[in-house]
Amino acid sequence: MRILLVRPQQPEETHGLKLIMICEPLELEYVGASVPDHEVLICDLMVDNNLDACLKEFNPQVVGTSCYINNISEALDVCRRVKQYDPGIRTVMGGVHAALNPKDFQNRYVDFIVHGEGMTTFKELIECLDTGGDLSRVKGIGYGKKAGFCFTDVRPFPKDVDQFPLPDRKLTQPYRKDYFYLQWRPLTIMRTSWGCPYQCTFCYNRHLTDDKYFSRSPESVVNEIESIDSKEVFIIDDTFLFNKKRLDTLYHMIKERNIEKEYLVYGRTDFVVQNKEILRKWEDIGLRMLRVGIEAVTNEELDQYNKRNSIENNKKAVEICHELGIDVSASFILQPHYTKEHFKALNRYIKELGLVYIFLNPLTPLPATDLYHEYKDRLIVPYETGHALWDFQHCVIRPTQMSLKSFYRSMNIVYLSVLNPFRVRKIKMRKQPYLLPTSKETWGLYKNMFITMVDTLFAYRQHGIIENKNSHTRIKNKATEEVGHDLN
Repeated sequence: MRILLVRPQQPEETHGLKLIMICEPLELEYVGASVPDHEVLICDLMVDNNLDACLKEFNPQVVGTSCYINNISEALDVCRRVKQYDPGIRTVMGGVHAALNPKDFQNRYVDFIVHGEGMTTFKELIECLDTGGDLSRVKGIGYGKKAGFCFTDVRPFPKDVDQFPLPDRKLTQPYRKDYFYLQWRPLTIMRTSWGCPYQCTFCYNRHLTDDKYFSRSPESVVNEIESIDSKEVFIIDDTFLFNKKRLDTLYHMIKERNIEKEYLVYGRTDFVVQNKEILRKWEDIGLRMLRVGIEAVTNEELDQYNKRNSIENNKKAVEICHELGIDVSASFILQPHYTKEHFKALNRYIKELGLVYIFLNPLTPLPATDLYHEYKDRLIVPYETGHALWDFQHCVIRPTQMSLKSFYRSMNIVYLSVLNPFRVRKIKMRKQPYLLPTSKETWGLYKNMFITMVDTLFAYRQHGIIENKNSHTRIKNKATEEVGHDLN
């Protein structure tokens, strides 16, 4: 079968990282690799809005797409356009949001919804369609019947993740030059584990694996690293720095094979504090940046998130990384009760830690998380109608001590203060941010950072825009109420 896999665009209203980071659609590369006996093409609309051309030239029999919470409407629009082109093409919706919230995609333009683990499910679904098999025997799907969507049992996440094929990066070859993260370019992303062994209340991803943690074998991981062409590799595990023994084994295998890469990874500060020598070894083989969730400036807030960590660990970990020559990128959660004094304290704390790469995220209680049940009655942007603003840069919960305008302005003041070039130039870093644009790429990065700042400053206006667009969106997507199409 001819299978077209589409990554939808980001909404115009979404801020987030879209201007300073576009990484490959790893989930589609995995899905494409899971059906090696079929003809597969990836269409990345975040890089090139060429869906119509792909449909015409490739003439697919199945189109699959996936999304996060902020671009649900864009993913549904892909299915709408596909059905308008040819109603006979089967459309499949998947991704991390559909995995836990499949009913958000009950739409007459969607034939199948994949919930739970997707790679194995997609492979079996394609086999079923190709052979005319019984859909009810495929675990982990929803499909339309005359009475509405019917969902089969959820597929449990496999314990042996080495059974997954390596992602097929040849499928994204036409776009690879356009994938980047800040000045990390060209960049390849990879995953060595699924799930997270911790239980932070704001975390969505741990629910994807039912609070279980599954890691690939060191041999599988190193084989994939060795196959990657780019020098810069972003390991997107929720917590890569976890198992000391596994990390040490990976270190020795990479060292023995003389693999020369530069790595960007996620980790926790308590692991850094307790395992300085592991960090030292990984710096030796190319660890250049560690992304950590510092989240807060007080232990009380960390306890509210069930982080099982401390601000003392956060401070010590940043010091260790700076000592070893590892740059730190840190994220912080902005609570709705914050005042201007909270933002001033946050600004001071960031500067005390010597941080430059920061992400300020208004508290966003994603559906299926513990926090969602706590805050769902306080939302000012219901995700059912305001998807685009669920990008971790907009307030979906109304600030209680400040106006929206003042809240966003305070965010921007922190960003501008931390990223002051006169401050940044005094901080020793492995990958210094570009203080002056010196090439087409750096000019582009500066322009995008400026646009992001301006967007954040005026983000309060988009709440009204979204509200005004909701009636139009409901009309445009009225098919969400029309799910009666029988696939049997």
